[in-house]
Amino acid sequence: MDGRERYDEVCKGEFQSLHKKMDILSRRLFIDNGAESIQSRMNRLDLWIGRATKIGLAIAIAVFGLCIEAVQEIIKNIIH
Repeated sequence: MDGRERYDEVCKGEFQSLHKKMDILSRRLFIDNGAESIQSRMNRLDLWIGRATKIGLAIAIAVFGLCIEAVQEIIKNIIH
């Protein structure tokens, strides 16, 4: 049995099986085929994280501003 016959007997079917599995994974990762792909879900999650970060930053700035205002009011009451 030469190398070609051995390849046809042992490897060819395995390679075809692996290619089929890789095609299925690729479709699930990157192609919307009636159901949402993993890539679409990740993109949506990235957008949500960006929005949540901006909202959190806005809240932190507002709280910091209110704290400064409260400290100023306390100092003003102590002086007067």
